[in-house]
Amino acid sequence: MYPKRLAILGGYGNAGMSLARLLLQWTDVNLCLAGRSPEKAELAAKQLNAAFSGERVSGAAADAHDSGSLQALFTDVDMVVVASSGADAAGRIADAALRSGIDYLDILLSTPEKHSALRRLEPELQRQGRCFITDGGFHPGLPAAMVRYASQYFLTLRRARVAGLIRMNWQEYHFSPDTEAEFYREITTQELRYYRGGEWRKAGIFTAGDYPRIDFGSPFGKQYCAPMYLEEINLLARNFPSLEEAGFYVAGLNWFVDWLAFPLAMLRRKWLPGAGDKLLNKLTGWGLRRFSRPPYAAMLQLNADGLSDAGETRFELAVSHRDAYQLTAIPVLACLIQYLTGEIRRPGLWWMGHLIIPDAFFKLMKRAGAEVRCQLIRPGGQTLPPRNSRPEVLEA
Repeated sequence: MYPKRLAILGGYGNAGMSLARLLLQWTDVNLCLAGRSPEKAELAAKQLNAAFSGERVSGAAADAHDSGSLQALFTDVDMVVVASSGADAAGRIADAALRSGIDYLDILLSTPEKHSALRRLEPELQRQGRCFITDGGFHPGLPAAMVRYASQYFLTLRRARVAGLIRMNWQEYHFSPDTEAEFYREITTQELRYYRGGEWRKAGIFTAGDYPRIDFGSPFGKQYCAPMYLEEINLLARNFPSLEEAGFYVAGLNWFVDWLAFPLAMLRRKWLPGAGDKLLNKLTGWGLRRFSRPPYAAMLQLNADGLSDAGETRFELAVSHRDAYQLTAIPVLACLIQYLTGEIRRPGLWWMGHLIIPDAFFKLMKRAGAEVRCQLIRPGGQTLPPRNSRPEVLEA
Protein backbone atom coordinates (compact mmCIF):
# COMPACT_ATOMS: atom_id res chain seq x y z
CA MET A 1 0.00 0.00 0.00
CA TYR A 2 1.18 3.53 -0.78
CA PRO A 3 0.88 5.75 2.34
CA LYS A 4 1.03 4.24 5.80
CA ARG A 5 -0.10 7.17 7.95
CA LEU A 6 -3.27 9.18 7.39
CA ALA A 7 -4.56 12.20 9.30
CA ILE A 8 -8.33 12.53 9.63
CA LEU A 9 -9.25 16.16 10.24
CA GLY A 10 -12.48 16.06 12.20
CA GLY A 11 -11.46 12.56 13.22
CA TYR A 12 -13.49 12.39 16.44
CA GLY A 13 -16.72 13.53 14.76
CA ASN A 14 -19.49 11.25 13.51
CA ALA A 15 -18.15 10.79 9.97
CA GLY A 16 -14.51 10.78 11.04
CA MET A 17 -14.97 8.04 13.64
CA SER A 18 -17.04 5.91 11.26
CA LEU A 19 -14.27 6.11 8.66
CA ALA A 20 -11.51 5.50 11.22
CA ARG A 21 -13.13 2.27 12.40
CA LEU A 22 -13.48 1.01 8.84
CA LEU A 23 -9.88 1.87 7.97
CA LEU A 24 -8.60 0.04 11.04
CA GLN A 25 -10.73 -2.97 10.17
CA TRP A 26 -9.90 -3.17 6.46
CA THR A 27 -6.39 -1.71 6.06
CA ASP A 28 -3.02 -1.61 7.84
CA VAL A 29 -2.70 2.19 7.93
CA ASN A 30 -1.84 4.23 11.01
CA LEU A 31 -4.18 7.09 11.83
CA CYS A 32 -3.92 10.48 13.49
CA LEU A 33 -7.31 11.83 14.60
CA ALA A 34 -7.22 15.61 14.66
CA GLY A 35 -9.55 18.40 15.68
CA ARG A 36 -9.74 21.56 17.74
CA SER A 37 -9.94 19.67 21.03
CA PRO A 38 -6.79 17.65 21.85
CA GLU A 39 -8.67 16.00 24.73
CA LYS A 40 -11.42 14.70 22.43
CA ALA A 41 -8.88 13.59 19.83
CA GLU A 42 -6.81 11.67 22.39
CA LEU A 43 -9.92 10.11 23.96
CA ALA A 44 -11.16 8.93 20.55
CA ALA A 45 -7.71 7.50 19.77
CA LYS A 46 -7.69 5.65 23.09
CA GLN A 47 -11.12 4.15 22.38
CA LEU A 48 -10.05 2.93 18.93
CA ASN A 49 -6.77 1.49 20.21
CA ALA A 50 -8.78 -0.46 22.78
CA ALA A 51 -11.04 -1.83 20.05
CA PHE A 52 -8.35 -2.63 17.44
CA SER A 53 -4.93 -4.21 17.86
CA GLY A 54 -1.61 -2.57 17.07
CA GLU A 55 -1.86 0.83 18.79
CA ARG A 56 -2.27 2.40 15.35
CA VAL A 57 -4.16 5.55 16.36
CA SER A 58 -2.98 8.81 17.88
CA GLY A 59 -4.73 12.10 18.62
CA ALA A 60 -3.62 15.64 17.86
CA ALA A 61 -4.88 19.22 17.98
CA ALA A 62 -5.42 21.00 14.66
CA ASP A 63 -7.70 23.81 13.52
CA ALA A 64 -8.88 23.86 9.91
CA HIS A 65 -8.76 27.67 10.04
CA ASP A 66 -5.17 27.82 11.35
CA SER A 67 -2.54 27.15 8.68
CA GLY A 68 0.22 26.80 11.27
CA SER A 69 -1.52 24.00 13.16
CA LEU A 70 -2.32 22.27 9.86
CA GLN A 71 1.30 22.29 8.72
CA ALA A 72 2.39 20.93 12.10
CA LEU A 73 -0.13 18.09 11.73
CA PHE A 74 0.99 17.30 8.18
CA THR A 75 4.71 16.95 8.95
CA ASP A 76 4.58 13.19 9.56
CA VAL A 77 1.57 11.98 7.55
CA ASP A 78 1.20 10.88 3.92
CA MET A 79 -2.37 12.04 3.36
CA VAL A 80 -5.09 14.09 5.02
CA VAL A 81 -8.75 13.09 4.93
CA VAL A 82 -10.94 16.12 5.66
CA ALA A 83 -14.06 15.03 7.56
CA SER A 84 -14.59 18.24 9.52
CA SER A 85 -17.35 20.76 8.93
CA GLY A 86 -16.50 23.92 7.05
CA ALA A 87 -16.17 23.59 3.29
CA ASP A 88 -15.04 27.22 3.33
CA ALA A 89 -11.74 26.06 4.87
CA ALA A 90 -10.99 23.55 2.09
CA GLY A 91 -8.69 25.94 0.24
CA ARG A 92 -6.60 26.61 3.37
CA ILE A 93 -6.33 22.89 4.17
CA ALA A 94 -5.44 22.03 0.58
CA ASP A 95 -2.78 24.77 0.47
CA ALA A 96 -1.19 23.41 3.65
CA ALA A 97 -1.30 19.85 2.31
CA LEU A 98 0.37 20.89 -0.94
CA ARG A 99 3.08 22.84 0.88
CA SER A 100 3.69 19.81 3.11
CA GLY A 101 3.94 17.45 0.13
CA ILE A 102 1.05 15.16 1.08
CA ASP A 103 -2.09 13.95 -0.68
CA TYR A 104 -5.65 15.05 0.14
CA LEU A 105 -9.23 13.75 0.17
CA ASP A 106 -12.28 15.62 1.42
CA ILE A 107 -15.74 14.59 2.61
CA LEU A 108 -17.15 18.09 2.42
CA LEU A 109 -20.11 19.83 0.84
CA SER A 110 -19.93 20.22 -2.91
CA THR A 111 -19.67 24.01 -3.29
CA PRO A 112 -18.43 26.27 -6.11
CA GLU A 113 -16.13 28.02 -3.63
CA LYS A 114 -14.44 24.77 -2.64
CA HIS A 115 -14.05 23.64 -6.24
CA SER A 116 -12.61 27.01 -7.27
CA ALA A 117 -10.04 26.91 -4.46
CA LEU A 118 -8.97 23.38 -5.39
CA ARG A 119 -8.88 23.95 -9.15
CA ARG A 120 -6.54 26.86 -8.58
CA LEU A 121 -3.97 24.38 -7.24
CA GLU A 122 -4.15 21.91 -10.13
CA PRO A 123 -1.07 23.08 -12.09
CA GLU A 124 1.07 22.72 -8.96
CA LEU A 125 -0.52 19.36 -8.13
CA GLN A 126 0.53 18.10 -11.53
CA ARG A 127 4.04 19.53 -11.14
CA GLN A 128 4.57 18.02 -7.68
CA GLY A 129 2.84 14.72 -8.46
CA ARG A 130 0.27 15.12 -5.70
CA CYS A 131 -3.14 13.41 -5.81
CA PHE A 132 -6.08 15.46 -4.48
CA ILE A 133 -9.55 13.89 -4.34
CA THR A 134 -12.66 15.97 -3.66
CA ASP A 135 -16.40 15.38 -3.17
CA GLY A 136 -16.01 12.03 -1.42
CA GLY A 137 -18.72 10.18 0.46
CA PHE A 138 -22.43 9.46 0.02
CA HIS A 139 -23.53 12.55 -1.84
CA PRO A 140 -21.50 14.02 -3.26
CA GLY A 141 -19.44 10.97 -4.24
CA LEU A 142 -21.62 7.98 -5.05
CA PRO A 143 -23.92 9.42 -7.76
CA ALA A 144 -21.20 9.72 -10.42
CA ALA A 145 -19.74 6.34 -9.43
CA MET A 146 -23.15 4.73 -9.91
CA VAL A 147 -23.64 6.26 -13.36
CA ARG A 148 -20.16 5.19 -14.44
CA TYR A 149 -20.89 1.65 -13.28
CA ALA A 150 -24.14 1.64 -15.26
CA SER A 151 -22.42 2.98 -18.39
CA GLN A 152 -20.75 -0.42 -18.88
CA TYR A 153 -24.11 -1.85 -19.91
CA PHE A 154 -24.79 0.65 -22.69
CA LEU A 155 -23.52 1.54 -26.12
CA THR A 156 -25.41 4.82 -25.80
CA LEU A 157 -26.42 6.14 -22.37
CA ARG A 158 -29.34 8.53 -22.73
CA ARG A 159 -30.80 9.09 -19.27
CA ALA A 160 -29.38 8.73 -15.77
CA ARG A 161 -31.25 9.84 -12.66
CA VAL A 162 -29.91 9.28 -9.15
CA ALA A 163 -32.21 9.80 -6.17
CA GLY A 164 -31.18 9.95 -2.52
CA LEU A 165 -33.04 9.46 0.74
CA ILE A 166 -31.83 9.94 4.31
CA ARG A 167 -33.87 8.97 7.36
CA MET A 168 -31.96 9.41 10.62
CA ASN A 169 -32.78 9.42 14.30
CA TRP A 170 -31.29 12.88 14.79
CA GLN A 171 -31.70 12.66 18.57
CA GLU A 172 -29.03 9.93 18.73
CA TYR A 173 -26.27 12.17 17.38
CA HIS A 174 -24.36 15.09 18.81
CA PHE A 175 -23.62 17.82 16.28
CA SER A 176 -21.33 20.78 16.78
CA PRO A 177 -22.80 24.24 16.06
CA ASP A 178 -20.58 24.42 12.96
CA THR A 179 -21.94 21.12 11.65
CA GLU A 180 -25.54 22.17 12.24
CA ALA A 181 -24.96 25.51 10.51
CA GLU A 182 -23.29 23.80 7.55
CA PHE A 183 -26.13 21.31 7.17
CA TYR A 184 -28.62 24.18 7.22
CA ARG A 185 -26.63 25.96 4.50
CA GLU A 186 -26.55 22.77 2.44
CA ILE A 187 -30.30 22.28 2.35
CA THR A 188 -31.13 25.97 1.88
CA THR A 189 -28.51 27.17 -0.62
CA GLN A 190 -28.24 24.29 -3.07
CA GLU A 191 -29.12 25.06 -6.66
CA LEU A 192 -32.35 23.29 -7.63
CA ARG A 193 -31.28 22.29 -11.15
CA TYR A 194 -31.41 19.25 -13.43
CA TYR A 195 -29.83 18.48 -16.81
CA ARG A 196 -32.07 18.08 -19.86
CA GLY A 197 -31.65 18.67 -23.57
CA GLY A 198 -28.02 19.73 -23.35
CA GLU A 199 -28.49 22.36 -20.64
CA TRP A 200 -29.00 22.80 -16.91
CA ARG A 201 -32.52 23.94 -16.06
CA LYS A 202 -33.68 25.57 -12.86
CA ALA A 203 -36.61 23.94 -11.09
CA GLY A 204 -39.54 26.26 -10.56
CA ILE A 205 -40.66 26.65 -6.96
CA PHE A 206 -44.27 26.00 -7.97
CA THR A 207 -43.63 23.72 -10.97
CA ALA A 208 -44.85 20.32 -9.80
CA GLY A 209 -43.27 18.47 -12.73
CA ASP A 210 -39.80 19.50 -11.56
CA TYR A 211 -40.29 17.58 -8.28
CA PRO A 212 -41.01 13.96 -9.25
CA ARG A 213 -42.37 11.28 -6.95
CA ILE A 214 -39.72 8.56 -6.87
CA ASP A 215 -40.37 5.06 -5.58
CA PHE A 216 -37.74 3.98 -3.03
CA GLY A 217 -39.44 0.65 -2.41
CA SER A 218 -40.51 -0.76 0.93
CA PRO A 219 -40.71 0.64 3.56
CA PHE A 220 -40.37 4.19 2.20
CA GLY A 221 -42.52 4.02 -0.92
CA LYS A 222 -42.94 7.02 -3.21
CA GLN A 223 -41.41 10.29 -2.05
CA TYR A 224 -41.44 13.76 -3.58
CA CYS A 225 -37.89 14.68 -4.54
CA ALA A 226 -36.17 17.96 -5.39
CA PRO A 227 -33.36 18.28 -7.95
CA MET A 228 -29.97 19.22 -6.51
CA TYR A 229 -27.10 20.37 -8.71
CA LEU A 230 -23.90 18.37 -8.24
CA GLU A 231 -20.69 19.21 -10.05
CA GLU A 232 -19.96 15.50 -10.50
CA ILE A 233 -23.17 15.17 -12.54
CA ASN A 234 -22.15 18.18 -14.61
CA LEU A 235 -18.84 16.44 -15.35
CA LEU A 236 -20.76 13.33 -16.41
CA ALA A 237 -22.82 15.36 -18.85
CA ARG A 238 -19.58 16.64 -20.39
CA ASN A 239 -18.01 13.18 -20.56
CA PHE A 240 -21.11 11.41 -21.89
CA PRO A 241 -22.32 13.61 -24.76
CA SER A 242 -25.11 11.12 -25.50
CA LEU A 243 -26.83 12.01 -22.21
CA GLU A 244 -30.15 13.70 -22.86
CA GLU A 245 -31.24 13.85 -19.23
CA ALA A 246 -29.37 13.53 -15.93
CA GLY A 247 -29.68 14.74 -12.39
CA PHE A 248 -29.49 14.10 -8.70
CA TYR A 249 -32.74 14.26 -6.71
CA VAL A 250 -33.13 14.21 -2.95
CA ALA A 251 -36.16 13.19 -0.91
CA GLY A 252 -37.48 15.27 1.96
CA LEU A 253 -36.42 14.86 5.59
CA ASN A 254 -39.72 15.05 7.47
CA TRP A 255 -42.99 16.93 7.15
CA PHE A 256 -41.99 19.82 9.43
CA VAL A 257 -38.67 20.55 7.72
CA ASP A 258 -40.04 19.96 4.21
CA TRP A 259 -43.20 22.03 4.46
CA LEU A 260 -42.34 24.71 7.03
CA ALA A 261 -38.64 25.23 7.79
CA PHE A 262 -37.41 24.74 4.22
CA PRO A 263 -40.03 26.99 2.53
CA LEU A 264 -39.37 29.72 5.10
CA ALA A 265 -35.65 29.47 4.35
CA MET A 266 -36.33 29.68 0.61
CA LEU A 267 -38.47 32.79 1.05
CA ARG A 268 -35.82 34.32 3.31
CA ARG A 269 -33.15 33.60 0.72
CA LYS A 270 -35.18 35.26 -2.03
CA TRP A 271 -36.56 38.30 -0.22
CA LEU A 272 -34.37 38.85 2.86
CA PRO A 273 -30.94 37.33 2.16
CA GLY A 274 -28.90 36.95 5.33
CA ALA A 275 -31.78 37.75 7.69
CA GLY A 276 -32.97 35.23 10.24
CA ASP A 277 -30.38 32.56 9.48
CA LYS A 278 -29.65 31.71 13.12
CA LEU A 279 -33.34 31.41 13.97
CA LEU A 280 -34.12 29.25 10.94
CA ASN A 281 -31.06 27.12 11.61
CA LYS A 282 -32.33 26.41 15.12
CA LEU A 283 -35.86 25.79 13.80
CA THR A 284 -34.53 23.27 11.27
CA GLY A 285 -32.44 21.46 13.89
CA TRP A 286 -35.37 21.32 16.29
CA GLY A 287 -37.65 20.01 13.54
CA LEU A 288 -35.20 17.27 12.60
CA ARG A 289 -34.88 16.07 16.19
CA ARG A 290 -38.58 16.41 17.05
CA PHE A 291 -40.34 15.00 13.99
CA SER A 292 -38.05 12.39 12.41
CA ARG A 293 -39.54 8.91 12.77
CA PRO A 294 -38.42 5.35 11.92
CA PRO A 295 -37.69 3.42 9.79
CA TYR A 296 -34.16 4.81 9.50
CA ALA A 297 -31.82 4.26 6.54
CA ALA A 298 -29.83 6.02 3.85
CA MET A 299 -30.24 5.10 0.21
CA LEU A 300 -29.21 6.08 -3.29
CA GLN A 301 -30.83 4.60 -6.35
CA LEU A 302 -30.03 5.01 -10.02
CA ASN A 303 -32.37 4.59 -12.96
CA ALA A 304 -30.58 4.65 -16.32
CA ASP A 305 -31.67 3.81 -19.83
CA GLY A 306 -30.25 3.83 -23.31
CA LEU A 307 -29.20 1.58 -26.15
CA SER A 308 -27.22 -1.65 -25.67
CA ASP A 309 -26.21 -4.43 -28.06
CA ALA A 310 -29.64 -5.93 -27.46
CA GLY A 311 -31.64 -2.75 -28.05
CA GLU A 312 -33.44 -0.50 -25.60
CA THR A 313 -32.15 -1.28 -22.11
CA ARG A 314 -32.85 -0.09 -18.58
CA PHE A 315 -30.51 -0.49 -15.61
CA GLU A 316 -31.30 0.02 -11.93
CA LEU A 317 -28.78 0.20 -9.09
CA ALA A 318 -29.53 0.77 -5.40
CA VAL A 319 -27.01 1.29 -2.60
CA SER A 320 -28.18 1.53 1.00
CA HIS A 321 -27.28 1.17 4.67
CA ARG A 322 -29.30 1.52 7.84
CA ASP A 323 -26.76 4.09 9.13
CA ALA A 324 -26.26 7.28 7.11
CA TYR A 325 -22.77 7.87 8.52
CA GLN A 326 -21.74 4.36 7.50
CA LEU A 327 -22.97 5.06 3.98
CA THR A 328 -20.83 8.19 4.01
CA ALA A 329 -17.73 6.36 5.25
CA ILE A 330 -17.94 3.11 3.26
CA PRO A 331 -17.51 4.75 -0.19
CA VAL A 332 -14.51 6.66 1.16
CA LEU A 333 -13.04 3.41 2.47
CA ALA A 334 -13.49 1.75 -0.94
CA CYS A 335 -11.88 4.73 -2.67
CA LEU A 336 -8.96 4.78 -0.22
CA ILE A 337 -8.31 1.05 -0.65
CA GLN A 338 -7.98 1.58 -4.41
CA TYR A 339 -5.80 4.62 -3.75
CA LEU A 340 -3.60 2.81 -1.22
CA THR A 341 -2.89 -0.03 -3.65
CA GLY A 342 -1.82 2.54 -6.24
CA GLU A 343 -4.57 1.64 -8.73
CA ILE A 344 -6.08 5.11 -8.87
CA ARG A 345 -3.40 7.35 -7.42
CA ARG A 346 -2.44 9.87 -10.10
CA PRO A 347 -1.37 13.52 -10.06
CA GLY A 348 -4.02 16.21 -10.23
CA LEU A 349 -7.45 17.06 -8.87
CA TRP A 350 -10.11 14.37 -9.08
CA TRP A 351 -13.75 13.94 -8.12
CA MET A 352 -14.11 10.69 -6.17
CA GLY A 353 -16.94 9.36 -8.31
CA HIS A 354 -14.89 9.98 -11.46
CA LEU A 355 -11.65 8.43 -10.21
CA ILE A 356 -12.63 5.10 -8.67
CA ILE A 357 -12.73 1.80 -10.63
CA PRO A 358 -16.48 1.07 -10.43
CA ASP A 359 -16.59 -2.75 -10.49
CA ALA A 360 -14.10 -3.26 -7.66
CA PHE A 361 -15.41 -0.18 -5.82
CA PHE A 362 -18.95 -1.52 -5.43
CA LYS A 363 -17.66 -4.99 -4.51
CA LEU A 364 -15.59 -3.38 -1.75
CA MET A 365 -18.61 -1.42 -0.56
CA LYS A 366 -20.67 -4.59 -0.35
CA ARG A 367 -17.95 -6.42 1.59
CA ALA A 368 -17.75 -3.50 4.03
CA GLY A 369 -21.46 -3.71 4.86
CA ALA A 370 -23.40 -1.66 2.30
CA GLU A 371 -26.32 -3.27 0.51
CA VAL A 372 -25.78 -3.11 -3.26
CA ARG A 373 -28.52 -4.34 -5.61
CA CYS A 374 -28.79 -4.03 -9.37
CA GLN A 375 -31.25 -5.10 -12.04
CA LEU A 376 -30.93 -5.09 -15.82
CA ILE A 377 -34.10 -4.88 -17.89
CA ARG A 378 -33.69 -5.46 -21.63
CA PRO A 379 -35.52 -7.05 -24.57
CA GLY A 380 -35.57 -10.82 -24.21
CA GLY A 381 -35.08 -10.74 -20.46
CA GLN A 382 -31.47 -12.02 -20.53
CA THR A 383 -28.73 -10.55 -18.39
CA LEU A 384 -26.24 -8.48 -20.35
CA PRO A 385 -22.64 -8.61 -19.05
CA PRO A 386 -20.69 -5.35 -18.83
CA ARG A 387 -18.95 -4.61 -22.08
CA ASN A 388 -16.02 -3.08 -20.18
CA SER A 389 -14.93 -4.22 -16.73
CA ARG A 390 -12.70 -1.19 -16.12
CA PRO A 391 -14.23 2.07 -17.39
CA GLU A 392 -11.67 4.74 -18.10
CA VAL A 393 -11.12 7.44 -15.49
CA LEU A 394 -13.19 10.44 -16.56
CA GLU A 395 -11.29 13.69 -16.80
CA ALA A 396 -12.40 16.51 -14.51
